[in-house]
Formats: sequence, C-alpha cells, structure tokens
Amino acid sequence: MGNNLEIVSSGNEVNIFSPSAVKSLADGSYYENLELKKYETEQFYDEPFAQFTDMEMIYYFLHQERDIKEEKNRREKTKKEYASTLVSFYKQLHTYEETLKNDVPDYQEGSILKNIRPRHVKEYQKWLSTAPLGRNGQPYKITTIAKKTIILKSFLQFLHKSGYCTHRLQDALLSASIRRDDLPNRDLSYNETQQIIDYYKEHPINYALLLLLATTGMRVQELATAKWKDLKYENGEYWLHIIGKGRKERDIYLFGYVFEALCTFRKIRGLPTTLRPQDESPLVTTYTNKAYNYTYLSHYVSKLVRRTNLSFLQHHDTNVTAHTFRHFYAIHSLEKGADLFRVQQTLGHESSKTTEIYVDRYLKKKNNASLLWKQDEF
Repeated sequence: MGNNLEIVSSGNEVNIFSPSAVKSLADGSYYENLELKKYETEQFYDEPFAQFTDMEMIYYFLHQERDIKEEKNRREKTKKEYASTLVSFYKQLHTYEETLKNDVPDYQEGSILKNIRPRHVKEYQKWLSTAPLGRNGQPYKITTIAKKTIILKSFLQFLHKSGYCTHRLQDALLSASIRRDDLPNRDLSYNETQQIIDYYKEHPINYALLLLLATTGMRVQELATAKWKDLKYENGEYWLHIIGKGRKERDIYLFGYVFEALCTFRKIRGLPTTLRPQDESPLVTTYTNKAYNYTYLSHYVSKLVRRTNLSFLQHHDTNVTAHTFRHFYAIHSLEKGADLFRVQQTLGHESSKTTEIYVDRYLKKKNNASLLWKQDEF
C-alpha cells in the first residue's frame, strides 16, 4: 500500500486524496477483513496492530465495535463526520512528510502516524484554528474546532492505547472548550416564526414542513427519518414515536391542525393518510416519494426562510435554519409556563446543560433586574 495512501475495500483501491475518500472510509464492508488481519497478527506478534498501515488504523478506528449491541456503535453519519476530520488531518501530515523526515531523527519509513510527535500535533491544531477552511474562506468557528478536537483526541488515544504510536500524542491538544458567548444567537420569537410559517400558507408542502419543525421541536434528521406507521391516535391525541440522537426513543405530540397539514402534504404526494401500523412509508417525502436526505432537507428549510425576505432576517446574527426552530420551540415552551426539565425531556436532551444553552439569552433577558423598575422611575 505504498506509504499508506490507499486502503483496499471490496476489492477496489481507494485513494485518500480522491473526492470519494470520506465515503469509502465510512463504508464498513472492509471491517471484517481487518478483524481477521488483527486476529492473525496476534498469533505471531505481541502487538495486534503490528502489521496495520496508517489507513487501516484510521479505518479500524472508525468502525471498531465498542459495544456488543450494534445499535450502540457509531452510526453512518458519525463515521462520515469522523472520516472527514481524519482525512483532513492525514492529508496535512502527508503534505509535510519531508519536513517530518528531517525533524524526526529515528524516522520509520512506511508510516506517517508512527513518526508524528506531540509538537507536530500542537502545530496542526494551531493551523486548524487559523487556516481559512470555514465558510466564505474564514477560519473555523470555535464550535467546529471543538468538535474536530474531540474527534482527533479520541483517534490519538486509540493510536496510543493500541500500541501503534508510543507517544501520548493526545496530551498535546489544547482545550477547545465552548463558552455560551461563543455560540451563535439562534433565538427566534413567536412573531418572527409566525411570519415565516404564514408566508407559506398557500404552499402546503413547505407549510407542513415548517409547521412540523416549529410545533414539535424535532431535529431535522428525526423528521427526515420518521415513518407514517409510527404515528398513533390515542385518547384523542396524535403521537409520533421517533428514534432520536443516540438512538434514544421518545414520543412527539402533534396538534390537530399540524396533523391536518401533514395529511394535506401526503395527499399532494399521493400517499395514504389513514393511520396504519403496517405503512412503512416515510412521514414526509420528496416529490418522488422517497425519504428526504436530512442534509438536503436542512438546506431546503434554510432556503425557504431566505426566500421570504422578511425584514427581521436582516438583523439576525446567523441564518435561520431548521435547527433554529428547535430553539424557538424551547423558548416558546418556557414562555408558555413549561419548566426547564420538561423542555429537556421533550427535546430529548441528555443533559439539562444543553437545554440551558438553548434558552440562555431568553432567560437572561427575562430575569433582567431592570424589568422590576417602573418605566418612569426618573
């Protein structure tokens, strides 16, 4: 495999520098081959990864089974996100391979990962935080750097624990903690949300999508993967059973008018509206009656909001996205009298800290001491 720029997957050689590198690394069909290689290596060497290449280490890390229950292992979306970060990391290392050779006295040919030292990891993180890799040629936001740092740290810990790298490279990574002030302002008021939804009242498809997001607090991925069979009518109420982030299950309440909008959506798509537990069709579909790709649906919702050209959008710090409606749901629920724990449970947040981030700015304004003063105090 040369200097580890290729990995054999399903009989085809995939170059890490090709556009399909991330997709290929996220494909789990080669994992069993590596498990067999690891097993056979353990029979003849002290270290089970002694015969692995750099690419095989990255691939094994992405697909390693960490729990006996399949549903608790990394999902395809997570694997792609991890693969993207690690491909970028390895490409940068390869670009400076000649520098590494001059910088490391005992350089081992045939591997790049085995030759990096803590100082190189530190330099990479510094580059990652300043390089124009973000949107519009700007550096990454702190939230993105934090995510990539977590992925990279996990991978470097794996390399050390597996014995592939002798240095504790993960210790060189600086903290990339996120303060609440670092997060974009995603607050959307009730009036603003109503204006966006009302704009599409004469467009049933768009109207139903926006209404579902705003009145349920669903993640866009949850909406894209929901199925019609999981919608139930119980005691005069509509409940949608979904599998959310981390494969956690919860039930989402649908108002009657939201259900009616959903039925109109499905009639236009030529789909049945009678509730049947055997109906495997997606809850919402594209015009070809296929399930939405959640990334596409997310971009589509952002585009719908931009198209309205509503005046208040000019004063928002960030674009209004599908996720913004989830923030709106949390804030509006508090305005209606729900406590933080109730909102946390409804949104499916594992930690109350996440919910607090959603409503932080709202609560600071609501609890501002000046609101206790009389308007004509002076």
